[in-house]
Amino acid sequence: PALADDGTIYAGAQDDALYALAPDGSKRWEFRAGADFDATPVVGDDGRVYAGNDDDGLYALAPDGALVWKTVVGGDVRGAVAIAPDGTIYVTSYDRHLYALDPSGQVKWRLAAADKLHGAPVVAANGIVLFGAQDERLYAVAPDGVLLWTFAAAGDLDSTPIIGSDGTIYLGGDDGRIRALR
Repeated sequence: PALADDGTIYAGAQDDALYALAPDGSKRWEFRAGADFDATPVVGDDGRVYAGNDDDGLYALAPDGALVWKTVVGGDVRGAVAIAPDGTIYVTSYDRHLYALDPSGQVKWRLAAADKLHGAPVVAANGIVLFGAQDERLYAVAPDGVLLWTFAAAGDLDSTPIIGSDGTIYLGGDDGRIRALR
């Protein structure tokens, strides 16, 4: 789930709905789509709620639950989005691509990996976007979509990388190891 500044809790479900709940647990609204909301919702600075869906869509909803836009990508969206300081929205998909969207939902660019992308991307302080893939690689991408480097692991990288305050990248993989990269 995601928590908004006003205490609203947003949670997706496998009944094809995204729910907004008041702090006391009462339902404020629900939004229905074509498939499950398996991705963790994210609340933007402007209050918009971003949630990926198994109907190959990323949804942007107003705080009252109204649809602002939907962008269709080529596969399920199972990871949360990352929002850069400039408003760029990064999302991964089972179609093996990282997408960069502008705040209106238009695709700015996309970058292919060799296998599905399950986890969420993360944006480093310097603007570099990191994400793991089921091809056993961590990818580092510049804000303009240029691939900077990859790191090979010994198992699928389905989780979201974490960046420590000193810039260390922590990475968990299907090989049962947690790695720290500097």
